[in-house]
Amino acid sequence: MIDSTRVAALYNLGLALYEQGQLEDAIAAYQKAINLDSSNANVYFNLAIALQQQGQIEPAIGTYRQALLLDPKNATAYNNMANLLAIHGQASEAISVYRQAIRLNPKNASAYYNLGVSLYNQGDIKKASRVLNRAHNEYREQGNIEQAEKIEQLMQQISQKSSQTATPPQSSATTSN
Repeated sequence: MIDSTRVAALYNLGLALYEQGQLEDAIAAYQKAINLDSSNANVYFNLAIALQQQGQIEPAIGTYRQALLLDPKNATAYNNMANLLAIHGQASEAISVYRQAIRLNPKNASAYYNLGVSLYNQGDIKKASRVLNRAHNEYREQGNIEQAEKIEQLMQQISQKSSQTATPPQSSATTSN
């Protein structure tokens, strides 16, 4: 039988320790809660965040996967996991996971931005530009002008780079008749 009061106490302790920057103790509290109740998606989600903060990329990815098995509608978990996959060099899987985050929350400006950057890094400039434009629009709608302006700058840089590579180099030789 699950002692839900003890699980809740350990979970809340983990949250408090995390907020105080005591990551190792927070991780230990979350792991104890999971040992008592392995069906709590929130505990896995917060454990993954703490592991991510500690730089434990692979364990964090695995923990996000577990959180998503229990709560497949957690768009933030998909976005966070995709960030880690991208850092870990798994770009194509990251792109797929960002798309899942967007399917679950079509207003998720951060997921659009991250997807756009990943597509750009993969060399898919056209898709990256479209997705970054969507991120820009979402941030504007949310009133996050600072982030929208950052994306505008990035889109200008991308546009400049793509126009430089699209234009063939000019020959300096002149022809005489």
